[in-house]
Order: sequence, then structure tokens, then C-alpha cells
Amino acid sequence: MGARGLILAAGRGSRMGNSTAARPKGLIKLAGRSLIERQLASLEEAGVSHIALCTGYKADMLEEFGETRFHNPRWSETNMVASLSAADEWLAQGPTIVSYSDIFYDPLTVIRLSRCTDDIAISYDPHWAALWKDRFDDPLSDAETFQTDDNGHLTEIGGKTNSMADIKGQYMGLLKFTPEGWSKTKSVIEPLIGAVRDKLDMTSLLQRLIMEGVKIGTSPVQGSWGECDNEEDLAYYERRVASGDLSLYG
Repeated sequence: MGARGLILAAGRGSRMGNSTAARPKGLIKLAGRSLIERQLASLEEAGVSHIALCTGYKADMLEEFGETRFHNPRWSETNMVASLSAADEWLAQGPTIVSYSDIFYDPLTVIRLSRCTDDIAISYDPHWAALWKDRFDDPLSDAETFQTDDNGHLTEIGGKTNSMADIKGQYMGLLKFTPEGWSKTKSVIEPLIGAVRDKLDMTSLLQRLIMEGVKIGTSPVQGSWGECDNEEDLAYYERRVASGDLSLYG
């Protein structure tokens, strides 16, 4: 059986402002099509045929997408790892490509990630600097540390830095877990209690896994990708599409 998919679509995306007042962040449209529709198209083209969504905010608006839904009823008071954990049974059944709901990417990125032999792997952009310089006056105000060893395994992620040398790439919100990888991940999550567990974000989870000696593979992005974290990002990508500088799949 090929990889299955999971789109984490529980949050509102408050940094999108009024754009998400009436709909989940994944339903924001980029060049006339919602981000979730673009993700589904890329995943399916890459051979990911069984796709689930984890919902929360305005879950009823996502009922038509994916074949299975999991729900995080505490979406407003928890972070993305809580939404990931809500799909425990899905992650335990087979290799799973996990996608944030506010990104877009090419099917080739998914194919390359799915072929990574590590039980946990992430896609990243090794040419991040040009994109961050376009999006931010000071790229280091948003970019986080990203270091790998000689075998391409992640050794550090998610820290703040004032040195470009500490950043070999930027994580893009696309991961892969095998059932074995998910079991290792659960063993790190489950001992956490209260707010520590509720507020755990994905990069902090990845750093905890590294500290526990878990190997995390890395796979470079293929083709175009982007994240729509706020309204300025959305306008930026709309401009690039309109100018012909950016082609979108789906």
C-alpha cells in the first residue's frame, strides 16, 4: 500500500485576519483555488490515494474534502501536535504524508519525501534565503535554525539565530511518518502534561525527537512551494502568479 495523507486543518489561522473570519485557513483561495484543493491535487498526483483531514475551526466547511476526518475539539487552545495526535489511528496504519493546511507544493516534492527511507522525514527548502528576503525586510526575524549531519539527518531545528550560517534550509510544513516513526513520536509526546503538551508545535516536537536520538530524514523541495501565513504572504504569491514568476500545481 502506498503512502496515505493527512492534512492538518484544525486551526483558524488568526494571522490571516478577516480572511479567516468565515472559513478555515485551508479554504483561502490562491489564484482562484483553495489551498486544500491544491494540496489534494498534488498529493493525489504523487500517488497518495487515501487522504484524511484533521478539523477544528468551522469543521463543517471541510466535510467535502478527503475521505476521512478526525477532529480536534480543543483546536482553539492547543497547537498543531494536538491535531496530529487526534489522527493517531490513521498514522498507525501505514506510511503517512502530513501536510499543513496553509502551504502549496509540487507533486514531485511529495514523491521525493515518500521515498525517503527514514521512519520520520521532512521536506525543506535549501534555497530558502531568496524567498525569505522577498517576504521579510529582515529574513532572520522569521527564519529558524536548520542543521543536518553528513548523512542528511536533521540535527537542529526551530531555534532563533542572527547568523545565516546556522540555516541550511527551511522546513516547509510537510512531513512523513511510518507507523514505526509515529510510535517513536508518541513515546515523546505522551509523557508531556498540561500546557506543555497542549502548546507543543511541530518544530519543537522535531527538536525533542532529535534530543531523544530519533533519526529524522530531510528531503529537498522540488518545484514551487510556499506558505500563506498571513494576508501579506497571500498577496505576495498572487503577485508572483500574476506576473508569471510562479507556477502552481492544481
